Amino acid sequence: MPLKRLQAFLPSGIPCATELVKWVRFDSSEAFLKINQVTGFDCQSCAWPSPDKKRKIFEFCENGAKAVSDESTKKRVGVDFFAKYSIAGLAAQSDYWLNQQGRLTSPMARHANATHYQPITWPAAFTMIAEELNRLDSPNQACFYTSGKTTNEPAFLLQLFARQFGPTKGNRST
Repeated sequence: MPLKRLQAFLPSGIPCATELVKWVRFDSSEAFLKINQVTGFDCQSCAWPSPDKKRKIFEFCENGAKAVSDESTKKRVGVDFFAKYSIAGLAAQSDYWLNQQGRLTSPMARHANATHYQPITWPAAFTMIAEELNRLDSPNQACFYTSGKTTNEPAFLLQLFARQFGPTKGNRST
């Protein structure tokens, strides 16, 4: 790296790298070499430009690094986690702490007056969703939302479902 480029990188690059180390899980480090690469995959967190040629090794932003790290973690949150932590206890935790616990292993539901989330089966989860949607007076009362971490394919499928259900509006966080 030429000296001028190194001097420009150091003031902003070191604090940024230090912050990323707090969020990034090293079990996902191999995936970082594939983000927005010709033989890799597009970042699911943003619309980072992907030129056809001359791509850089690290062609993604902080949010992209967080999203890939989250998606590729091997940490799992099982039923025992939700037996241990109440809903109020989870609400008291930071987003960072919650995110570091891992990915869900089954659908969870909060039943009336419950203090803890309970596991349910996928058929039960889909039945619960269908019952709630069918209770609406109009399809226009429904709102469908996907996270900025949702990849394009699942977001597109939800959009198709929402349009078939009725409302043409939907939100996607960025």
